[in-house]
Amino acid sequence: MRLSLLVIALCFFLGCIESSKTIGEYVSWVENPDNGLRVSKESGDLQIIAQYRPVDYIICSESKNKPITQEAIVERRKELSGMEYFQIRLYSANSDPLMYATNDKNVYHMRNNFLMFGQKDYISLLRGTDTIPCQLYHFVNYQGLTPYADILVGFKADTLAETDRELIYDDQIFGFGPLHYTFLSKEIESVPELELN
Repeated sequence: MRLSLLVIALCFFLGCIESSKTIGEYVSWVENPDNGLRVSKESGDLQIIAQYRPVDYIICSESKNKPITQEAIVERRKELSGMEYFQIRLYSANSDPLMYATNDKNVYHMRNNFLMFGQKDYISLLRGTDTIPCQLYHFVNYQGLTPYADILVGFKADTLAETDRELIYDDQIFGFGPLHYTFLSKEIESVPELELN
């Protein structure tokens, strides 16, 4: 009898360890492509990477490895609730991605302007049979300081139904055309709990 209770307690304890992560572990887990929340499409030296961003992941990213209180997390979760968030990263290993396949500064500025003001209309989220337009959009151009530029997007989520999501990024700049990134519901639901010290 005692042995079976010990085995049950041990299984419960090990299960709890596996289901929660510290801030660093949590961020690494979400960013690990093997977990299905980061998907990449590439052509030549250019990659367009889509990252599903759970609310706790955003909070961890904003903390910049500084301690976070439980109260701050609860408040920030309230502020971010009702939306689903993604990051689209334009990555070129050899240069600023806006200079991909060109040396023309006019092309660079045209791409930058389109990504700041026009690309939002070419991004949507398919959840079940519903197509949801991009509601929040922010383009971050690092001005050649990094080999990437980021697009942060958000979609209204009246319900976070257990359905697969398909992020549609219709590239108007690099010739990719519509890119479809699938995020399975089971992978979204398997995101571990954030553990605070």
